[in-house]
Amino acid sequence: MSVSSKVAKKRVSIDLNLLPDEYQRRFRLRPGHVLFLLVGLGLIFNLLLFQARAQVNERTSLLESQLRTTQTENRKLSEQQNQAGELKSGIEKNKGLLAQKKGDYDFFVGRKLSWTVLTNTITDPPGITLGSLSQRGNGITLKGSAPAIALIQDYINYLNASDLFSDISLFTELKSRNEISFIINLKVKINEKAN
Repeated sequence: MSVSSKVAKKRVSIDLNLLPDEYQRRFRLRPGHVLFLLVGLGLIFNLLLFQARAQVNERTSLLESQLRTTQTENRKLSEQQNQAGELKSGIEKNKGLLAQKKGDYDFFVGRKLSWTVLTNTITDPPGITLGSLSQRGNGITLKGSAPAIALIQDYINYLNASDLFSDISLFTELKSRNEISFIINLKVKINEKAN
């Protein structure tokens, strides 16, 4: 034999089973058993997947419900904010009107003008019906009616003669044969001696 002879290599496997023969027969897997085991594992996996989907769907429904509730609350909050904005602008407008009225009051008080003297001078003209009187700052607007233009002209002359008013203007409109409606705009004179 030569030194260069080939050594055959063989793989040797050793099966070592420490179980007695009766247990080996009992736990031996046959191809039918493997198939049955795989089908069982597949059913368990599908059952777990079904439960996971059911939980996801339930959670999704809950979140959608909470989202709808939140959106509704947001709409209500937005409406309340709009109402608060409208109230705030109304308050600002009323503050402006209040300041204007205070200015009107200060105008009369600061110039020692008596509203009573002014209204007594303006009201109760003979033959004339006064419908409304409005005041803004030192401006006064009178609205009324009379049966003849001559009565209105006499009333304007009376107001001029009182020395309490200036810038008197007249607008008339014929309502019927016996009625003329009018608007008289006038300004209160700034007169420190007025009572």
